[in-house]
Amino acid sequence: MLEGHFWYSEKQAETIQHMGHYHTNYCQLDNGKIVVYTEMANDNHPNGKWEDYKYLGHGFYHHTAQ
Repeated sequence: MLEGHFWYSEKQAETIQHMGHYHTNYCQLDNGKIVVYTEMANDNHPNGKWEDYKYLGHGFYHHTAQ
C-alpha cells in the first residue's frame, strides 16, 4: 500500500489533461475521506513546483479512474 502526504493543484490537473492523460488519482486520508490528489510525497513537502498546491493530508493511495 502506498502511504504518504497528498497534495492537489488545479494547474497540475489541467496540465495532466492537456498532455492527454485523462485519469484521476484518489487517496484515502487518515480521517477516512477519499479525495482527488495530483501529487504524493514521502515527506510533508510536494515534489513539484506548482504554486497553487493545497495540502490534503496524510493517507494511502486508493485508486485511479479514467
